[in-house]
Amino acid sequence: MKDMLKLINKTKITGPTVKLNGHDVGGKTGTAELINKKGGYYKDRNLTSFISICPINKPKYVVLTLVGYPKQSDAIASTGATVNAPLAKKIMLRMIEILK
Repeated sequence: MKDMLKLINKTKITGPTVKLNGHDVGGKTGTAELINKKGGYYKDRNLTSFISICPINKPKYVVLTLVGYPKQSDAIASTGATVNAPLAKKIMLRMIEILK
């Protein structure tokens, strides 16, 4: 499982976004289209997520972020990598600072 979570470091978006100097971070993103009550799924409404652990070899911190209806942009898709990973990094940095 830890090896799978390490794979984010090799991605083009998530890895660089959550990189913490001096800390190995692992995680998994998620993006889900929300169900339309009239049937099918909304194409413009989703739930994004990112769960991260740090350090990967001996986890001390776990952060889960969920964002419903993230702001849509024409330039960047609203996904777990673009919405939640930066948020998780900010939380992780603050946790490390406080809990040293």
